[in-house]
Amino acid sequence: MDDWVDPGETLETASFERLYRGALELASSVERTRAATLVLLTGRLGLTLEEALHCNEGWVDWERAELQVPEKDPCACAGCWELARRRREHTDPIREVLYEECWSPSPDRAPRTVPFGWSRRISAALLATADRYLLDLLPGDARELLRAAGEAADGIEPDDLTPGLLAATTVDFLSDLGLEADGTAAVLGVGEARVEPYAAAGESDVTTRMARLAGVDGSADPESAFPVACGTEAFESEPFDVGAADADALAERATATDAPERVPRPTDLPASVDYDPADHAAAGGPNRRTDAGSWAEGPSAADGNENALRADGASAVTGADRGRAGLPDDPSTASGSQATAPDVTCARDVVTQPVVADFSTRAAADGLCGGREIPGRVILGQEELFVLWSEEKGAEDADAPHLLVPLEDVWDVRIDDVPGRLSASFPHAVTVGHRPSGRDELAVSIQLPPAQRRDMASALYRILLNVTPMTVVDPAREGGRVTDADPEEMVLYVRPHGVAFTDEAGDAARLAFDLSDVVDVERIERSFDGESRPAVQLRRVTDNRPVTTVVTAADDRLRRLVWRYVRREYHQTLATVRGIRLSDAEKMVMVALYSTDGTPDLGSLLDLTEQELSAALQSLAAKELVRSAEAATDLTGTGQLAVSDRLESVNH
Repeated sequence: MDDWVDPGETLETASFERLYRGALELASSVERTRAATLVLLTGRLGLTLEEALHCNEGWVDWERAELQVPEKDPCACAGCWELARRRREHTDPIREVLYEECWSPSPDRAPRTVPFGWSRRISAALLATADRYLLDLLPGDARELLRAAGEAADGIEPDDLTPGLLAATTVDFLSDLGLEADGTAAVLGVGEARVEPYAAAGESDVTTRMARLAGVDGSADPESAFPVACGTEAFESEPFDVGAADADALAERATATDAPERVPRPTDLPASVDYDPADHAAAGGPNRRTDAGSWAEGPSAADGNENALRADGASAVTGADRGRAGLPDDPSTASGSQATAPDVTCARDVVTQPVVADFSTRAAADGLCGGREIPGRVILGQEELFVLWSEEKGAEDADAPHLLVPLEDVWDVRIDDVPGRLSASFPHAVTVGHRPSGRDELAVSIQLPPAQRRDMASALYRILLNVTPMTVVDPAREGGRVTDADPEEMVLYVRPHGVAFTDEAGDAARLAFDLSDVVDVERIERSFDGESRPAVQLRRVTDNRPVTTVVTAADDRLRRLVWRYVRREYHQTLATVRGIRLSDAEKMVMVALYSTDGTPDLGSLLDLTEQELSAALQSLAAKELVRSAEAATDLTGTGQLAVSDRLESVNH
């Protein structure tokens, strides 16, 4: 057992940053990569030195952003190879030792699952080292790397950099995050009594807490509090791209390594040894991989069956949609019925047809198995969301626990916001909030990879909002001028990344715009026919001029859903904008366009050569920040948002 240092003797945040920077001072890129990864795995994820050295891509679930330390693992890493070489008998070839021996955690550590997706830097380190077979070091070499990092760090005694110091530093870090003793113990695979002297009162759900402290909900500023673990700015000489290690990068890696070898990184062996780790039988341990399935047979949230809006604004919608809008029934639409006691052996028949999505994943829900995470099947119909316990799609048990959520009870759809009360280990999910029979809001969280999260949320919003009667004022403002436009009754249609409004009969298009052209969204109170009502105000760009549109619905639920949908798209655009790098010339062009109505003679306004101006315009057009038509250039909605969001920086 590693001798942990006492509370108060661990590496504080500033000291840990100096240690990490010390790792980046090493001479070669390979040494920096290995040392930095070793510091992160042992000092922030709590892996033992032995675990960090044995960690291989077979332990990594990129889709769930988790490391899964197994109970046993066949291994041919540098350390195990050396051990096999020493253990072999004259009559026992090395290859047989390698096949028969399995690595296990030390007796004081348990098999466990450790989330890492909350940290861009740890994700980047794992992505960078996966192609290099992770660390592949002997224990002595690893200790020398840590010592070298300590020698390069100010104020750190290299001899003090023991595994016990790094383990206790991890516990102290998790305590600073507010994780309770049971959650901290689960991360390190130890008993609660081991961590209680370090732990603080807080939350026991490590995934939720870490995701929250990493800034997912905007309630914290983790970069200043924990710059190494939670920061995204690159350090000098850092050997991996922290900014690029987002959820999409992990999903891409998951796709590229859909079925990783159990031991993907054998060390270089003598030519006389024909050891192949792929021939190893899989060892036991929590090495589960989520089968997110595919979008369903029939209409799919991912396949382009988007209930596409026709040119006249009418849409192919369900009978439920039409009834809600007061439109005549469409006899061609098949409608199922909601079963009061659904026969889950015919799961697809439980929901109103046609089925939109049908897939296997993991889920957690209020009112289902005590909120615990379960393997399940999720079916989205036209009027219901159905979740049931199912180890394998198509093999349902009639007595399987299940939950049927009428979509008319749904008040909210969120991405990557799993309530802490649910015992879910996955940080990436679509969460559906619903209020059955006027009760408090309940939640269903469904694990999905990035692309399918967006598809699922979009599918839900289309079903929930398509053909919704709305009261619309457009334009409520033109530039800074308030208009005298009267409220009009219209019908809302949701299309991919945009909205359209028709007349009340659904026959004639009245208004349509892309949500990427929205540069601000807020909730307001406004008078409609002498009555003050909550509404959603959208400031958007059309023909390079700002226009304000105000919309409201008859009840709080629909207003909230409209607000959530538009705000989600707005924040996606905002996140894209904040990731765009601009040259000084591009900033000058954008300020000029923002301040004028678009002109073909930008050269007379800017201190740029013709070549510099042309290059800046071409680059901005490629970034979809400007568009040109009939010799005039103007900002796109995304460009307007970029300037308004970063005006101080741009003007500077």
